[in-house]
Amino acid sequence: AGYTGADGAACTACVAGTYKDAVGSASCANCPADTYSEHVGSTTSSKCNACPGGASSSAGSGAKTACKCNAGFTGSDGSQCTECLKGSYKTASGSAACTLCPVNTYLDAKGSTTNACQACGADSQSAEGSGNANACRCNAGYTGQLGVCTACTAGTYKTTVGPSACKKCNRNTYSTAVGATAESTCTACDANAATASDGSSQASACVCNAGY
Repeated sequence: AGYTGADGAACTACVAGTYKDAVGSASCANCPADTYSEHVGSTTSSKCNACPGGASSSAGSGAKTACKCNAGFTGSDGSQCTECLKGSYKTASGSAACTLCPVNTYLDAKGSTTNACQACGADSQSAEGSGNANACRCNAGYTGQLGVCTACTAGTYKTTVGPSACKKCNRNTYSTAVGATAESTCTACDANAATASDGSSQASACVCNAGY
């Protein structure tokens, strides 16, 4: 056991990754897939050790480093593998790092084996490697959540990225612009006119004061 060769001839020890549990001329058997054995001359399959979590190997592997991280997992050959985090994926086995989803996309799943990054909604943006729809933040000039964004209406504006509400133009000003990104879009009424409230959306909201 542990050796192979023709009867009456010289016998050779089973190489690492194989074993032979009986006497005779039979060939050494491979350790099964997803295991390895670094022992030479093994006489039992119990010498075939399971690969670390998240890794796999081909049959007959003779070294722990033959255990390579599966797609969706990353880590050094022969080591415990870590599942790709949300916002990333890995399509092939090996020690390569997980690939981050590009900007303006997200992926709300761990251990992804495909590029399943989903685009943020129109008029929103996200950072590289974003892991859920909440990361899609409305652009300046738009408001909303989860990447569902609506343009600021006339008479309002929004200068920042995120879910905050659009701000109204001050009283005695107006703006006809939709999706405005700056307070400067709010135009002042004539010196002798005023609006009844803030957030005015047209010039006709500027009404002449008494006496004018």
